[in-house]
Amino acid sequence: MKTRQQIKDEVVKEFVENGANLEHDRWARWQKYVHSLCVKNSDGSLTIPKERVEHWEKEIITPYSELTELVKEMDRKETRNYLPFLLSSINKAVKTKHYCRETGAQLKHCPECGRK
Repeated sequence: MKTRQQIKDEVVKEFVENGANLEHDRWARWQKYVHSLCVKNSDGSLTIPKERVEHWEKEIITPYSELTELVKEMDRKETRNYLPFLLSSINKAVKTKHYCRETGAQLKHCPECGRK
């Protein structure tokens, strides 16, 4: 039988791996977008147009609360991608059964957290 700590460690590991996978996908989409706006130079390097640099530099220093609703919604859209595995992780953590450390028997009431 797995202990609560082992289950927690598994849930955290799964969450981090899923998050890293999603983060890589997000980053790859962003890079594809940025590259599509750039001018490809003869040596293979890319030049970002001045207008894009100015636009992004302004967004970089703008607090989220001051972004336009359109830009906020783009950030929300990316954040929503995390919900399926976040909710799955929460569900696994909530369904964790408590077991006696000494006997391994399932507890109806956990003396550690008070959960019944």
